Amino acid sequence: MARRLMREEGMMCGGSSGTAMWGALEYIKAHNIGEGKRCVVLLPDNIRNYITKHLSTDWMYEKGYIDEQECIKLNTSDLVPNKDWGKDMKVSDLHLEATQFLNSKMQVRDLLALFNSSSNMAYVVQNDTSKILGSVTKAQLMTKLVKNAVTLDNPIADIVIRDIRHISSSVGLNELARVLARTRYALVDKKTLLTVDDLVQFMGTKFSTKETEAKVDVKGLSVFTMAAAGIVTAGLATGAFFLAKHKN
Repeated sequence: MARRLMREEGMMCGGSSGTAMWGALEYIKAHNIGEGKRCVVLLPDNIRNYITKHLSTDWMYEKGYIDEQECIKLNTSDLVPNKDWGKDMKVSDLHLEATQFLNSKMQVRDLLALFNSSSNMAYVVQNDTSKILGSVTKAQLMTKLVKNAVTLDNPIADIVIRDIRHISSSVGLNELARVLARTRYALVDKKTLLTVDDLVQFMGTKFSTKETEAKVDVKGLSVFTMAAAGIVTAGLATGAFFLAKHKN
């Protein structure tokens, strides 16, 4: 409702104002107040404390207020041509393998050993019923240990980052890049934890392929040019020979 007030009335209000307006509308409907009546609604806050919340379409999606397609649409301009790299490719083109999920009862000492034995920067954490709780990252583990916020005997549930960005494998790579620039991690189809490194590596292979194709084209053009030059040279030599013979 707060977003509707901003969109339709130009009122830069906060979530409490949206709640108040929603309550007023529900009251009006329930009591059949009807047209021609004047109702007063007090809007108790403004947008100052909500810049990174309901003003953000990503926040709205992550909190379940809008779906993924609406989030993508709201983040795509219809006034400027889309020239983004990756708009014609999808997340599924990355051919990622399923990610190892960790149980929330796992001890911090085991997580530390796991991070030290792998190149992964994060893991997805789930409980005994396979419900996804969030993620654990190297940075989060480091911070908690340095601040003595946890011990090696604590369960990793104590350091889980609850917010995790979900994304579908049908989403374009340009949208994935936009998401990763904001979150650095995204869980694809609730199976694979995708990182900035994964996308950058894929981009490297694609750009390398294009560069190779360009070199092949240039090489082919060079061969063609040399052949054409040879034909021209041979033609000039033949013409000179006939001119000299005719003159004699």
